[in-house]
Amino acid sequence: VVGARAGYGLLRLIPAAWASESEIARAGETADIWGIHGPDEPGNWQFADLAEKTLRASRVLPSKPFVINLLPCYGPYSPYPVYRDHVRSFVEYVKPLCFTDDHYALGGRTSEYGYSRDFFANFEIVRQEALRAKVPYGFVGSVGAFGPIRSASEAELRWQAYSTLA
Repeated sequence: VVGARAGYGLLRLIPAAWASESEIARAGETADIWGIHGPDEPGNWQFADLAEKTLRASRVLPSKPFVINLLPCYGPYSPYPVYRDHVRSFVEYVKPLCFTDDHYALGGRTSEYGYSRDFFANFEIVRQEALRAKVPYGFVGSVGAFGPIRSASEAELRWQAYSTLA
């Protein structure tokens, strides 16, 4: 849960884009805040700035991670070797405590589009680079409909969750 009040035992991320350093520091005293949500889907040209922000966040709030969400392999950093280089550059340059990427595998609103062919290839690349760098990795998947992405059924939510865990 980003920016909203957490409930039901859920922890939340506070958005760094709107928080001052004093607000971030105060967040360290709040039990329902898990970490700080950094920029979404940064490009390679942003890594120097993100390395600085990651260091600053760890100084201001050492007990909470600064989480950055990467693009999936079907974004501008494809094909797969280019995407691997993007992820590797990110973990080597930024040195995050953890990171996520999003991959919306439920393309299209009809069954004609089915599932994204590169869903598992994306996992393989990110998993290998996260393991190599010894950095925890998280996944953001398809839940609700937007643009060409259809809503996930209960079975598809489970498929994404179990595929992520596997």
